Amino acid sequence: MTLAEHLSELFERLQPQCVLDVGANEGQYGRQLREIGYAGWIVSFEPVTDVFRSLDAAADGDSRWLTFQLALGNKTEAREIAVTAESQLSSFFHRSRYSTEKLGEQGDVVHYEEVEVDTLASWCRRYACEVPLDSPFLKVDTQGFDKEVLLGSASWSAACPDSSSKRR
Repeated sequence: MTLAEHLSELFERLQPQCVLDVGANEGQYGRQLREIGYAGWIVSFEPVTDVFRSLDAAADGDSRWLTFQLALGNKTEAREIAVTAESQLSSFFHRSRYSTEKLGEQGDVVHYEEVEVDTLASWCRRYACEVPLDSPFLKVDTQGFDKEVLLGSASWSAACPDSSSKRR
């Protein structure tokens, strides 16, 4: 079974109203969701400026795809991210020996960028009225920062009241 087939079957079963795409990069996941027929809301988070521009362009014209230049974590802060030659490998963490050996130049740091980090719960308090969050699907791909994203989402459901009455 391909990833697209798996996602299609999973989304058919779960019927999510909204996908929270954390670590969206250039929007590959969002585009794949549209290709398999998902018509619900997508909210994509990407902190790196140049990569965010590509993500924002991918979502342009799709009224149910929102983008935020923001990293999600376990606290609100400004943090330095290592931007790498291959944008999907950018990370808050130092490069491991394994990464150096297996990924070579793709993982080389091109520059560092200070980015905004917030929690999912905090984002939700500000934007819950924008999208239906009754049955969300959380996708996290953050180069080792996943635990922090999950810790910062621990109280998100309390911060995001039933949004069914707030839909556009």
